[in-house]
Amino acid sequence: MKIDKVYWLSRMESLMKKYDIPGTSVSIYLNGEIYNFQSGKLHLQRNELVNQNSLFQIGSITKVYTAIMILKLVEQGKIELNTKVNDILQIYDKDIQYLNQITIDQLLSHTSGLTGDYYLNTGRGDDCLQKYVAHLQDIAFDASPDEVVSYSSVGYNLLGSIIENITGFTWDDALYRFIIKPMNMNHTETLPENILNHTFATGHYYDNSGDLQSNEKWNTLSRSSGPYGGTLCSSAENVTRSFLPFLALEQNDELLNSSSKKLMTTPQMNCHDKWTFKSYAWGRGFSLYNYDKEKGFGHEGSMFGQYSYVDILPTSNLIITILVNGGKYQSFYHEFVGELIEYLNVGELQPLLSTYHSINLSNAEKYIGTYKREGLKIEVYEHENQLMLTGQFIDSMAGFSEPITVPLEMKEEDVFIIPLGTEVIPIVFIKLNSSIDYSIMLGMRIAKKL
Repeated sequence: MKIDKVYWLSRMESLMKKYDIPGTSVSIYLNGEIYNFQSGKLHLQRNELVNQNSLFQIGSITKVYTAIMILKLVEQGKIELNTKVNDILQIYDKDIQYLNQITIDQLLSHTSGLTGDYYLNTGRGDDCLQKYVAHLQDIAFDASPDEVVSYSSVGYNLLGSIIENITGFTWDDALYRFIIKPMNMNHTETLPENILNHTFATGHYYDNSGDLQSNEKWNTLSRSSGPYGGTLCSSAENVTRSFLPFLALEQNDELLNSSSKKLMTTPQMNCHDKWTFKSYAWGRGFSLYNYDKEKGFGHEGSMFGQYSYVDILPTSNLIITILVNGGKYQSFYHEFVGELIEYLNVGELQPLLSTYHSINLSNAEKYIGTYKREGLKIEVYEHENQLMLTGQFIDSMAGFSEPITVPLEMKEEDVFIIPLGTEVIPIVFIKLNSSIDYSIMLGMRIAKKL
């Protein structure tokens, strides 16, 4: 089966208009052929158009590349998956909670229990990641190791530091040597001075009047955020080409051997939150998906008004990469990819979240309380017969955005949705073995009740 280029470009542009997408780049690999589609603007206040080689911020898709480098070091016998992180980095000089217990494997699969986000600008020097990790002596654990899949960007910065420690290269240089160069990713960069040599997208957001505006800052994250997704920019075609080896899981190739590819795509733990990243489980680096008729894997990324998706379906010999720079991105992705995989007889995506019913407040007491994790405080309370949520960025994330107060509406037992901008996102309440109270999961990141 082939893809009708005229039809799918037209369909893409129709959905861009429907969902206010300023600019997008799509790259699809199917049965030996790559189809590239681009449309719109890189920046709404300028007339520069998206082209096939334009760079977008791909956010947390970067985590998969960090994981690939770790698996390569395992192949080379330089580390093992069950190696304790502190045996390499030696950053924790005191036995506090789980700091000396967590392993490389747990970081890869987001099962370490380590808190999700910790933002720190440590400058632009080659020692920026080393300085970042040095500040993690007292970083919080939000769960016990191997207790829950709780998304941790902090964990991937630790993996990046391990890569630097073992190879002697900066994370940026290691990425170039391990992945960018061997995969011929000629339109992929991490440093702003190199990104300026390309055409590149700017993120957009909705203002208080509901109009799309370009971000005042192109990127608010620093170089030390590289391993978890704060700096890498790429074209859609480069992203698609970089994952071609994962369509042949049984084959050894320059990127990884078959054993490593299977390790990355084998479920490590099922997810309580099956909606934030549409994942039923997590592997080592990859989020694992169920498309009804077949299973696949991939990752998503989000970077202050830029959003990225890669879906890899080996049985159908299919890769889909979508990069956008604002608008109603979830709805655009879901409708375009949903129609495409249905056309290709792959299956279907799980439905977008929608409201089912209001909660009986007599049953709401177990949810009410204050929850906290690094960078975020969440309060759940009753107001005028409605369950409400207030979220506020604190600590290292203070000032990232204004506090939000939104109603909680029930999807099913212990699962709610809240409106956030133009989209809705899930809120999941779960009971951890290590706590008698409910914990709350927002963005697939756990926060315990105070």
